[in-house]
Amino acid sequence: MQRIQLDAPEPIWLDDPKAVAGVVRGLRESKAPVALDTETTGLDITRDVPLYISLATPEIRVVLEAQNAEPLRELLQDEDAILVAHNWKFDAHMMANIGIPIRAKAHDTLVKAGMSDSSRSSLKLKDLGVSLYGADDPASIRYGDFASIFGRPGKGETAGDLLKKAPRQLVVDYVANDSWLTARIDRTLNTQLQRITNWRGMTLWDLFVQVEEPFTHLLWDIERQGVKIDVAKLEQLKVEWTRRIEELEKEFASIAGRPINLSSPSQLRQYFLLDKGLTTNQFTNGGESGEMRQSTGKASLALWAEQGIPEAKILQQYRELRLLRSTFVEGLLSKRDANDRVHGTFNQVGTETGRLSSTDPNLQNIPTRTDQGKRIRECFIAEDGNVLGVRDYDQLEMRLAAAISGDPVMIKIIREGKDIHSGNAAIAFDVPYEAIMEAIAAKEAKQQLTDEQKQLLVFRFRAKTIGFGTLYGEGLLKLAGQLGFDISTDEARKKAITEARKIRDRFFSSFHVLLADVQRTHRLVEKDLFVQTLMGRIRALPAAALRDTPAYFKALRQAYNTRIQGTAADIAKLAMLRIWRDPDIRREGGRLLLQVHDELMVEMPKLTSQSVFERMGRHMQESYQDMGVRLPVPLTSGGGIASNWAEAKQ
Repeated sequence: MQRIQLDAPEPIWLDDPKAVAGVVRGLRESKAPVALDTETTGLDITRDVPLYISLATPEIRVVLEAQNAEPLRELLQDEDAILVAHNWKFDAHMMANIGIPIRAKAHDTLVKAGMSDSSRSSLKLKDLGVSLYGADDPASIRYGDFASIFGRPGKGETAGDLLKKAPRQLVVDYVANDSWLTARIDRTLNTQLQRITNWRGMTLWDLFVQVEEPFTHLLWDIERQGVKIDVAKLEQLKVEWTRRIEELEKEFASIAGRPINLSSPSQLRQYFLLDKGLTTNQFTNGGESGEMRQSTGKASLALWAEQGIPEAKILQQYRELRLLRSTFVEGLLSKRDANDRVHGTFNQVGTETGRLSSTDPNLQNIPTRTDQGKRIRECFIAEDGNVLGVRDYDQLEMRLAAAISGDPVMIKIIREGKDIHSGNAAIAFDVPYEAIMEAIAAKEAKQQLTDEQKQLLVFRFRAKTIGFGTLYGEGLLKLAGQLGFDISTDEARKKAITEARKIRDRFFSSFHVLLADVQRTHRLVEKDLFVQTLMGRIRALPAAALRDTPAYFKALRQAYNTRIQGTAADIAKLAMLRIWRDPDIRREGGRLLLQVHDELMVEMPKLTSQSVFERMGRHMQESYQDMGVRLPVPLTSGGGIASNWAEAKQ
């Protein structure tokens, strides 16, 4: 076990409600932040419940059984109280599951740790304790993971079962440790946040209080509500896709002349690369052996399908349907609650750029690009009498790149209401904008394209690829691959990089102000070793000090990506807060349900849907103003209202 160098008060076991009430009175009178931690029957945020609850300040730590938790209600529902937890939303769900929803201020040390130093190698509670206070102390608390203290659950057992069987003092010591360490870490992180000032003159503590603390409550709220799914339609898709998967296996075997396991990479390599003699510029990463082999992955299948290889098209369909069936159909059905709603977990510090991530299930990864994938979105529905309103920002990151860089050409394109990628292509490659838009319309109408139209679409694709490559910090080799050049050999890669550089240089000859902003950002991160979003969130990039190393170049790429994508994440976050707090939206029955990066979803009654939807759009357009900045381009959004996600998105 690991030792943390801190002196802790002895844990106190509270075995009756009167004792709990007495401690609660003392904690409320002190007005000090109180840390809470729960030991639970499991990790499901809607089904599991606490077994033990611990409360702590740096000076006291107590433990009680969940059956004695009722006196905590007075403290936990005091909106002026500060409740500290590591992964606050989880503990709040556990308390809500026993009928005590938390209204106190949400001070999550997980969020504070990510804000104060985004380069931390781990945000786990005990790892933070070691990094902040050291690991060498012969007289301090013994920390270990659950299994090292209580063992691993046997067949049919849960971690909760092991806690129930363990000696009480061992349980008390273990349970009390996390809340007390959380209380100490919180005090340390508060000091750190109060000492760090961003470009707006705000401390990160101010940013936490104004944005991140209420946002934790918001995320808890949307997790709690969940999204309704159409169970009957999902069951129907499962049957339909299972049948089609079996048919595809038979079709492949018929062409191949023998049965082939379509889930076996080795059998697929044998068939496509050796038996059929096909080639590809895509390679495996080498695995443990380090031997890179030609791949039968997604990009290779796309290439062979374009060449008219029927087996490649069959395998594409097979893989898509297998993924949709297992991950989305079966996954969603297994996660639904008694009301047929699924409750994902949104991770507030899920990515270093500031974007949210989602897990268990991942509601931000619902497919959209294929016809079959879109059928999954049809299964996300509104309750009877309600509809879903879905709005998506229009090319948000490219608009922010124009605004932040001040590139006059990009700004002009956006102000004229043009499609940004087509407008960029028209200027960079000197082709008519209207002709590009006509080519797009012809493709969407599935008309036969002329050679000229195909070339125009190539120009737009190149402009889009270079534009996003700039925002995402992609190098020339990756850009070359995305542009479709052969990168299968050293000689081919050299040639591809040369061609990609020519195309990129031509693009930036028209958008040199954007390029200058990228270069300026690189110089700043070399000097400061961090980068900031427009809202003033800070991302540490210490590797920018390691000149001319792979880590250094990666840090430069991450710097501009964070400025743009991180600001986009901030704007979406501020829009969510506006919508969630809007008393008119609440009064009219609107409820924020979901965020998928630049896309927001609200459920609302049919009768008030138009009003709620319009207010939602205004909040999305104006949320950047809460950062105290002006932008030279509008942030527009589009979407629709319907009974299911797919139709609202169209």
